[in-house]
Amino acid sequence: MNHYLTMSAPDAIARVQHAFAGNDVAAQREWARATLGNAAALELLQSRITHASSVDVDLMLRLLTTRAYELRETYEEDRPPLWFLDWFRNERLIYPLDRGVVAMVSRTRDYQNGEVRFIGDKTDDWSTEGGRMETGKLRAVKHFGKSVEYGILELWQSAREGRDIIGERITDALRDMDVFIDFLIANGAPMHLIYGFLGHPDIPVSVVPASVVPPLGTTWPQKTPSEVLSDLATMRDTSRVDANYNSMADTAIMADSRYTYINAAEIGTNGDTILSRWIKNQETAMNGGMRRILAFPPYNTAGPGGTPQVTVGQFTRENIEFPLLPAVQLPTEYHGSKWKIGFVGAASSINIKRTGRFRTYTGI
Repeated sequence: MNHYLTMSAPDAIARVQHAFAGNDVAAQREWARATLGNAAALELLQSRITHASSVDVDLMLRLLTTRAYELRETYEEDRPPLWFLDWFRNERLIYPLDRGVVAMVSRTRDYQNGEVRFIGDKTDDWSTEGGRMETGKLRAVKHFGKSVEYGILELWQSAREGRDIIGERITDALRDMDVFIDFLIANGAPMHLIYGFLGHPDIPVSVVPASVVPPLGTTWPQKTPSEVLSDLATMRDTSRVDANYNSMADTAIMADSRYTYINAAEIGTNGDTILSRWIKNQETAMNGGMRRILAFPPYNTAGPGGTPQVTVGQFTRENIEFPLLPAVQLPTEYHGSKWKIGFVGAASSINIKRTGRFRTYTGI
């Protein structure tokens, strides 16, 4: 592609049109990157579009669409960590809503440049669409959307300056959408009847018992190692009672600060830490015990007043799921001398499929 810069603008546009007449996706991506960074080529395209050449309008649409898809792949490889979203992805707790859920939204183009927001039927309320769940029932879902816009003059100016405003805006939009989804998983949107993991009505909250040894606090650093082990056993055993003795918690996601504490505080004289002693004890526990203890940084301040907390349970799709249609890139539009790329997704409340499988503990 080095010879691209030595071409005249008409020759460059002709080569781009030829590339997009074929099926070589890699070549199309290269030509899209080169053209959108070439001020002369953009200036020529705008001149031809001004004279009502639908062919050139379509070419510009395809250039932007191709670049946006490429940027999305790059973003997925380099996406920054988002703890709740990553947790649900890694545990395979996300139920994929069908793409048909957004068919109505795609037609209405009810999304905007700016913050990610809920959309549907041109108003900020529940949409009329539903997502089919595994049980065969329809579940109401809420759509959310965002768009990016580009004017030919700002594309031309950024090309002259060597900037990539396409990459900047698409990456920012995708990051904003993921942050929005992460927030929905964690906190939901109660005013829209969407419940997140924190404060979910089907996840009861308890306070760990206070220490019997002065200073009579509840937090683990105030307790003896044996009392901390007793708290963990209480969490495990209570989960069995909550589940009517049908199952027992096998996992605890715990504030990173408390995980660090039990992984360092020793118990006894043989060098065992509280955590290592707990894991040893679980080897003989019924059903394998609660062996999986995971550090979860968001829980450092998730409890009342910004205090640490822990949630125990069996994190499987049989017990919990988050219905989600990740943001779908809509076809690029052209109107008013601007190009607009929209992203629309859909989500619903976290679905606790079996009550009694999770409990949160504060005061640790």
